[in-house]
Amino acid sequence: MSMIKRLSKDTFSGFVFLLGVIVLAWESIKIKNSQSAMFVFLVLGGMFISTIFIIISGIRSKQNDWKLLAYKKKELMILAILILSYFLIKVIGFYSVIFIITLSVYLIVEGIKDKKDVLNALIYTIVLTAFIVLVCTYVLKISFPSGILF
Repeated sequence: MSMIKRLSKDTFSGFVFLLGVIVLAWESIKIKNSQSAMFVFLVLGGMFISTIFIIISGIRSKQNDWKLLAYKKKELMILAILILSYFLIKVIGFYSVIFIITLSVYLIVEGIKDKKDVLNALIYTIVLTAFIVLVCTYVLKISFPSGILF
């Protein structure tokens, strides 16, 4: 059995997340404040461990859903959003990008069936973004890149 046929969707997602963790770790090296850097690296460590478990469970999975990946492109859309957000942070600011990422990923994962779904996604995104702003800015006193929006 070839390696590609053994890969499941979880394995592919795990490798995408692993790539994201590596990029975030590389960018996190630039953080000057040691307390802020410690928090970021703890979170990245948790993400790394979770990603390894996802990859292992995908490799151990008996289900061969690699062919389904060609028909379900949610993971690739989310990856594209993350790549785009990397470039948008410097233009529109961190918190604006977090809002866009959260809203986009929520709508992609949950799907849009009617206007109520969009309203629920907006409420969830606003609450989560406000929570991130409060915790990061006022509790942890972390300064993130600001742009023309926020």
